[in-house]
Amino acid sequence: MHVSQKQGVGFLTYALNTDVDYEACALLWALSIRATQSQPAKIAVVVNDRTTCRPELHDVCDHVISIAQRNVQNNMQYEADILKLTPFKETIKMECDMLIPCDMAVWMHTFRTQDLCITGHVIDHRHLTASDHKHREFIRVNALPNAYNGLYYVRVTESNVKFFRELDRIFAQWDHEVRKYRMWERHAPSTDFAMSMA
Repeated sequence: MHVSQKQGVGFLTYALNTDVDYEACALLWALSIRATQSQPAKIAVVVNDRTTCRPELHDVCDHVISIAQRNVQNNMQYEADILKLTPFKETIKMECDMLIPCDMAVWMHTFRTQDLCITGHVIDHRHLTASDHKHREFIRVNALPNAYNGLYYVRVTESNVKFFRELDRIFAQWDHEVRKYRMWERHAPSTDFAMSMA
């Protein structure tokens, strides 16, 4: 979608079914947004094929978008296409296996302070920072930013186009790029690690 056609702010998730029914997750995610937002929310979901996906997604989501199939390391690489796929000028991207328990409108002021706002740590239900040392040693050892792609905000800007182009390049050249870091041999391509590297 051309940037001149993008409008407003909205939520987006990827539901690229594999052996997991991510479309079912995305449906519950979208319903949780519909149930909790004080202002009507625009919702987009990216699927393998909009003509064969769950029909309920068309009922709940404003935009059901087919992924343009291309040669990728794994489905996580499609994250690099977000600025091409999103129908919004401002996108709150979330993983489809999340449920939204509260109104996200209060977050918009914080999101809008940056063109790209990526989650750097996770808080548990007791408001304590979750310990991620065991699963993110690669990031810590290599002094990379602790990026969680589960929730982030992105605005269509020239610098973000460059960032996501770099993210795609890192995925495409994963075997070469990951060798620049310690502990490289333990990690298959992943969105969090690729975003940290980008």
